[in-house]
Amino acid sequence: MKPRLNVVLVASAGLLLAAASICVQRAGAVKTNCFPELKQNEDPGRERCEQRKCEYEGQQSDNSPSCLWTRSGYIVSSVAENTNTQYSAVVTRQQDYNGPFPGSRDLDELRFSVKAISDNGLRITISDLGGVRYQVPKEALNIPEPGPTNPDATVYRWEANTSSSLLDVYQKTHPDQAIMSLLKTGFVFSDQFIQLSLGLDCQNIVGFGEHNHERLVHDRRYKRWSIFTRDASPTGPGNIYGAHPYFVCTDAGKHMSVLLKNSNAIEVELTPDGIVYRVLGGILDFYVFMASSPESLAQTYSAAIGHPLMPPYWSLGFQLCRWGYRNITEVQNVIARNRAIGLPYDAQYGDIDYMQNTMDFTIDATNYPGLSSMVDDLHSHGQKYFVILDPAISSDEEMHKQVLPSQRYEPYHDGLARGVYVKNLDDTVHEGEVWPGRTVFPDYTLSATQAWWERWVSDFYYNQSIRVDGLWIDMNEPASFTYEPHKPQNVCPNNTWNYPPYIPTSFIGDRFYEKTICMETKHNWGRHYDVHSLYGHSMGMQSYQTLRNLFPEKRPIVFSRSTFVGSGRYAQHWLGDNHSRWPDLHWSIITMLEFNLFGFPYNGADICGFVYDATREMCIRWTQLGAFYPFSRNHNIKEADGVRTRDQDPASWDAEAQKIMKDALFFRYKYLPYLYTLFHYAHTNGATVVRSLAHEFPNDTAAVRIDEQFLWGSAMLISPVLSPAKLSIRAYLPPEDGWYDAYTGEEVQETGLVMLDAPLEHINVHIRKGFILPWQTPSTTTVSSRNNGLGLLVAAKQLPNSNLKATGSLFWDDGESFETYTAKKFILHEFELSTDETSGNHVLVIRTPFNGYKDPNSLKFENITILGFDTSKDWSVSVNSEQHSEIRVNPNRKTLILDSLSLPLGQSHSITFAVRSAGTALASAVAVAICALLSTAVTGNNRWSLAI
Repeated sequence: MKPRLNVVLVASAGLLLAAASICVQRAGAVKTNCFPELKQNEDPGRERCEQRKCEYEGQQSDNSPSCLWTRSGYIVSSVAENTNTQYSAVVTRQQDYNGPFPGSRDLDELRFSVKAISDNGLRITISDLGGVRYQVPKEALNIPEPGPTNPDATVYRWEANTSSSLLDVYQKTHPDQAIMSLLKTGFVFSDQFIQLSLGLDCQNIVGFGEHNHERLVHDRRYKRWSIFTRDASPTGPGNIYGAHPYFVCTDAGKHMSVLLKNSNAIEVELTPDGIVYRVLGGILDFYVFMASSPESLAQTYSAAIGHPLMPPYWSLGFQLCRWGYRNITEVQNVIARNRAIGLPYDAQYGDIDYMQNTMDFTIDATNYPGLSSMVDDLHSHGQKYFVILDPAISSDEEMHKQVLPSQRYEPYHDGLARGVYVKNLDDTVHEGEVWPGRTVFPDYTLSATQAWWERWVSDFYYNQSIRVDGLWIDMNEPASFTYEPHKPQNVCPNNTWNYPPYIPTSFIGDRFYEKTICMETKHNWGRHYDVHSLYGHSMGMQSYQTLRNLFPEKRPIVFSRSTFVGSGRYAQHWLGDNHSRWPDLHWSIITMLEFNLFGFPYNGADICGFVYDATREMCIRWTQLGAFYPFSRNHNIKEADGVRTRDQDPASWDAEAQKIMKDALFFRYKYLPYLYTLFHYAHTNGATVVRSLAHEFPNDTAAVRIDEQFLWGSAMLISPVLSPAKLSIRAYLPPEDGWYDAYTGEEVQETGLVMLDAPLEHINVHIRKGFILPWQTPSTTTVSSRNNGLGLLVAAKQLPNSNLKATGSLFWDDGESFETYTAKKFILHEFELSTDETSGNHVLVIRTPFNGYKDPNSLKFENITILGFDTSKDWSVSVNSEQHSEIRVNPNRKTLILDSLSLPLGQSHSITFAVRSAGTALASAVAVAICALLSTAVTGNNRWSLAI
């Protein structure tokens, strides 16, 4: 079906909401709530407000607090250094100035420092002058500070200790207005409660995580978000699996991002004029970055925290999982039926079902006999296998005697002997409860734990012969069932760590330690109160190193549910236990985009939803969307509300649904060379893989807030259906460059906000003019796909004087060896279409800046399709100076296709398109006319379809 395209004059509800929030007016200063312990719009009353020496305004209609902190009680008492690259001062508390919580001691003297750490970045720290406070260890996150190339090279400047601010930071391109200010008003620094307001002169805030944000650009009407890792589904506004106290702020050419390097519990309150931070420990350690665009800002941040892993090529294939495979026969049936329908399918997962009583490093011999043989069968078909591992280790020795043949759980006893478990204050091992029942928790910040963890992963691989290809680490917030809401009788010791003076009202739950372990417990890196949000990060680091040692020649691949700043160097991330509900499709796009900003380009949600049953329509639409998740996996729960959920793998649906899902996945597999190249640039320079329209069109005010569409790189725009019973969608096609339909190659005639046809079998994909995308004939696994011929899709951009322009690239290696880029074992191609000004000839060049790899399949570029070509002229085509006759043209769609090419991968090539002289054009003109008649005669113009 040919997609219908009409201009739409009425914006979607999301765009209207976005437009409304733009109209919020900035006030003179950030309104800081004097009663943060009360929920939004809860009024303390005038008397209580004035008892705290705050200003009472009464309840407001704009959600602003009724009781305002208007005082400032810290002053700069001495300055030790003041240059344009370094500032250091002592800040002293006035004696009559106290924080709101008497149980948290106010610090009298603070060290305040500002340092230029690069041309694009500065570091701001506020810490205890006389004492030692917890800081995120360098082993966990070490941000380089090379300094600016010269004192005048920075893109920012600052002014310290103004009348209202400790610091004003300016982007030099906007010298008249500070883009960020550290305000004196409301600043509190006590043992367990730190509060600081940032004034911001930029409107669009994106980031902070991990949460379920319903819009990409934040609502700034005093909305609060807490950051503290927790075992909680992404279904509400509370804190969930990861901790990423990082945001991006953009507005009218201003592009800034800010990281608070702190692993304690954090709350941020977004206001029309800025952000209020409330931090429950540690120090204030801000890293501020500025750049010329959102995409360059993402690259700057990635360079600071560490570029993400390069995933193996096979991991870009489609993957299947389920919690609730009752036995190995069920798994084998799922594998067989999805192979039988010809599904593109690269990896299978084993959830906790494969374990004996859900204990790590064990196999349920009754229900999963022959697991090793099943994994070998996957490998023989070019497929891979992941297993799940939880951090909690069973400590119930009575249960071990009953269910284990040896009556002894060796991983547990080995950990005891090595002393690897988290300890109580009295040095006894801390116990909790997870899937196996009573459990203990490895301290992954200990070097001894690395050796222990590696021993048992290796034992599973070699001695039990389960040849896993990757690890899936779960429940590592860390989760414990001991202190769940329905178990109020279970309590942690009554101390200031378990019961701090302030618990953010945006937290899920009433108890600070709910669903985790007690806060006073001890790790090598510090008290659990301080390092809680680093638990999954440290587990990811050690799991990564384990696989590095187990497979020294291959790239490790680890999925972690809990993450922290910089975890992307060691682990990938899936988006957790989502629900089979229509809103979750939209929310998954938002979180996917955010995690690309956080340094996790390889991420994705559970396709068709994890909890509850997806409907047929929902699963089709979700599979179409999920075909464009960087991590594309269908996964669901065994039961919901006591009822077993249905199978939702593609082969479990009817034949029509299967075909639609396969079509979407084959499209993905076709463009895996393009996707893989995007990951190369993410790994080497921090570019995003999936990005919002704002990254490519930062000056387009309509594009900035779009979050129902997204891009693969710069060139491919995906516009999915996200609601039920929709056969058309409103979408935004930025008018800056123009677009082609990815399936038909037709040029889009109308841009801006448009209406697109979207029948059930169709997901709208458009290719941006000016780009060249590599592709490969797809097959049912990436192993077999990599044997097939390559091609190029050239989306030509028309310039004045009939000139054409397009560029692109391809990164290619063996797809799995470790660090092929630094080892120089790769091929890099650069593609360029241009027009010779003198002759008027168009020239497509395939350059090879580097070739250090020989592909064993002797791959060749076999097809080149050019969109936007002037087919009204008769063209002579020469390939590497030799005439080429296998040419097809479609004058209706201005498409030219070169077939039967044989251009070896790794070599440079040149293709020239020259207009024939009038005397030789007649035969070609007849051929073009015949092609045009044939193209209109074929139903649906399938002859010219670009999709495979």
